[in-house]
Amino acid sequence: MKTEWVNRFGVAIGIIVAILIYVFIVDSLHWYGWLVEIGWLILLQLFFDQRIRHKKRLLTKMWALAEQLGYGDAEIAELTPKYGRIDWQLAHTDNFQFQPSDVVIAQVTDQLEKDLEARA
Repeated sequence: MKTEWVNRFGVAIGIIVAILIYVFIVDSLHWYGWLVEIGWLILLQLFFDQRIRHKKRLLTKMWALAEQLGYGDAEIAELTPKYGRIDWQLAHTDNFQFQPSDVVIAQVTDQLEKDLEARA
């Protein structure tokens, strides 16, 4: 998943900065390095908080449409071969232990909107 790749990249950069602080920074200037490290970690946390809020908004919209149609986890899983019923149970806004890709959420939301229009 894209989020997992970004998370790994962020952690790797944090580790690299920490190593640079330990190895290359002069003792009298080491607090600058720590400020950079702390700043990086704060920015990384803010970025991931924003991503999670965005993902929750997308999933909330998708699940609201699914509830209007009377769809559950199994019906959503039939719309997407990439993820199964258990994945969608874990992606429910009440649970939120799994984050499907934004592309898949958009595809499912589009399909649910089409199904809702067809029923109207």
